[in-house]
Amino acid sequence: MRAVSLLRRSELRRGWRGLLVFTVLVAVIGGLTLAALAGARRTASSFNRFLASSRSQDALVFARDVTPAEVARLRALPGVDAVGYARALMLVRPDGEFLAAGGPLDDAMFRDVYRPRILDGRAPRPDATDEIALGESQARGVGLGVGDTLRLLSYGPDQVDALRVGDARVTPTGPTLRLRIVGISRTPIDLSLQGSDGGIVLVPRGVVDRYGAEIGDFSGPGGAVLFARLERGRAGVPTFLAQLREVLGSGSFDVDPAALTTGAVQESIDLVAIAVLTFGVVAGLAGVIAVGIIIGRQIQLAAFRQLPVRDLGLTRPLRALAVLVPTFLAVVAGTIGAVVLAWLASPMFPFGVAGEAEPRPGLQADVVVLGLGALGILVVLGVMAALVAWRAVRVTRSGIRVARPSTFARLLQPLAGGPTAAVGIHMAVTRRTGVARAPVGTSLAGVGLAVFGITAMAVFGVSLGNLFDTPQAYGRPWDVRVADRDDDRLRVETATSACAPLRTSLRERLRMDPDVDSLADACNLDVTVDGRAVGAYAITALKGSMAPTVLEGRYPRRRDEIALGSETFRAVQARIGGQVRSRSQGRSARYRVVGRVVVPPVDVPQAIADGAVFTGLGLQQLDSPRRTSASTLLVVRFRDGADHRAAIARIRRMADAGTEFDAPVSRPETPPEIDRLRPIGRAPILLAGFLAITGAIAMAYLIVTSVHQRRREFAVLKSVGFTRGQVMRAVAWQATTVVALGTPIGVLAGLVAGGVLWRAAAERVGVLAIVDVPVLITAGVAGAAVVVANLVAAIPARSAARTHPAATLRSE
Repeated sequence: MRAVSLLRRSELRRGWRGLLVFTVLVAVIGGLTLAALAGARRTASSFNRFLASSRSQDALVFARDVTPAEVARLRALPGVDAVGYARALMLVRPDGEFLAAGGPLDDAMFRDVYRPRILDGRAPRPDATDEIALGESQARGVGLGVGDTLRLLSYGPDQVDALRVGDARVTPTGPTLRLRIVGISRTPIDLSLQGSDGGIVLVPRGVVDRYGAEIGDFSGPGGAVLFARLERGRAGVPTFLAQLREVLGSGSFDVDPAALTTGAVQESIDLVAIAVLTFGVVAGLAGVIAVGIIIGRQIQLAAFRQLPVRDLGLTRPLRALAVLVPTFLAVVAGTIGAVVLAWLASPMFPFGVAGEAEPRPGLQADVVVLGLGALGILVVLGVMAALVAWRAVRVTRSGIRVARPSTFARLLQPLAGGPTAAVGIHMAVTRRTGVARAPVGTSLAGVGLAVFGITAMAVFGVSLGNLFDTPQAYGRPWDVRVADRDDDRLRVETATSACAPLRTSLRERLRMDPDVDSLADACNLDVTVDGRAVGAYAITALKGSMAPTVLEGRYPRRRDEIALGSETFRAVQARIGGQVRSRSQGRSARYRVVGRVVVPPVDVPQAIADGAVFTGLGLQQLDSPRRTSASTLLVVRFRDGADHRAAIARIRRMADAGTEFDAPVSRPETPPEIDRLRPIGRAPILLAGFLAITGAIAMAYLIVTSVHQRRREFAVLKSVGFTRGQVMRAVAWQATTVVALGTPIGVLAGLVAGGVLWRAAAERVGVLAIVDVPVLITAGVAGAAVVVANLVAAIPARSAARTHPAATLRSE
């Protein structure tokens, strides 16, 4: 073993510079990979940890005629962890915009359930009558911060009936609240669909005690908002709703869709996590190839330098150990560096909506990922180095064993246009063994992996980018929404369901408009489907046809049919042709599932993957004329070629277009779930850049190693008449051949993988998967690979061209 120790120290003294560079490379690539893997895990769990730390509600219930005794019964129910007892308040901003507002009726709120995270300032005192911690969604909307005063107007209890019929003459007569903002808070609602619509305003209990009796509530006297936190989380909601019907009665409450408070947040976070995980996995694979090439070269050279020890009687295992130890020590040092770099990079994750949800931002060491990852680096690179070392100590004193030209090389020879091409092709595909071996197979794999990854990321990135410009893909079949001033008044006067079509003068004018291709009533309603609270809507065509995007099956045509969003479909374990029960305020009916669709928002926040679509008659079975949560708007799709700006201006001038609370015409906004995908668009670009660098490294190492090891062959070629230019062209042909062999396979595999990745992402979000093949980008990738390969080969080619035949042949 002393001999092994001497050889190890000798190798460390000789090659410490190369080992240092190798250590840094392992640390950087390993740190990048571990940071991405730990970041993906942290990202995926961020929202669930936020829900737990904020003790967020699992069900939000709007009930009528609730007593404190009934709330106490609910809190005592099995499976119920806590129930927040609050009431809604009819508050508006000075500009007349209604707010989703309320306040607690006891101390359970903000303590046992719904604990906001204070981002700035402090929480208000529970008994304060002039303080508030404003949610960040509202703070952004009104442009206020800590220290500012929030002024709110209110409607009195005697004004509720007039507001229900949309009377524009009603002005707030309740007390004016002037609340000093003492803190800015964040809750899961601020990240959800409700947050995208402005969030909610919750005042301290002192404000409710002081002003509550003077402020109206659509639910009427005794109305309450219950924030229920359950021991089983969302899985316990169906059981809780059944218990709720026993305590309160089936027709005395509405359940807010779960998507309003958590809608599509986890799905969006999952996609970000998958993108980061993919980056880490691919970066790790590419890194293994790049590091593996260098390991092979280092150990082969070390083995060649130590050939004389064979004559001293040192056995093969000991020789292998002698050449392995320096490289393995560098692997250990690089692994430690990788763990440190991954820990230092942890504040970069998570980002986007996951970063907003993260309860503990900043430095964080994921012991599981970093520990297993470090072990994986040591095992993979250690085994790789051991195998190379065992093979390397078999070399002869010359260290060179030239293999015969491969069958593949002979097949390619007819394609060569001359001796330079023939030599270049031969160097690209013919393996050499021993210390002079060139990493042909590994370099081909590196180039192919780089092209594969870049192509796959191009397909994914282009398909993602086109989603933003394709409203049909995320289920929006209309161009604009139109509010009818007569709608609410006529429905109240005639006791007509919100989902029943009306005949009004505005509807008739829109039907006759030549630019209107399709017109329909779109009705929203909150329902439960097999116990899952979702938003539902129905479209009743008045002109033409209009239906959401169908992902599977078909659109409902009969009153007993239903189509579900992808998340609802999965949650209730539905199947096409199966049956589900839908309920709303004491009414229920069974429906046959006929499709899986994208559920676009109409005039209220709606998760595109978590909802239900009915026919107009089908949804009327669950509606009631006295309901206040239902709403109706007209939706319009213009004909192809129509001047949208002129058509919208014409509709705005129509009599009865618009209400006190709704603009005459509004363009639908992009759903939050789609907007949240924008940060993911950076991941394909970063990964493609990393793979391009890795592929260039693999190519450069192949060419440099090949030129260095083929000095004797270049000397022979120059001796028989090859000029410097021919030698350089032969090296260029070698680089071009490697790219030409690796690129087609990489492109084809990348096109398939990119399509699979995008379909999986679209399925997760619940949108239509339209895979766009970027032909120009793919062709550009192939062309760029050839150009980069030749640029990389230029310097070693010049070195080969300067070979001195006599000196080289004498030394070799």
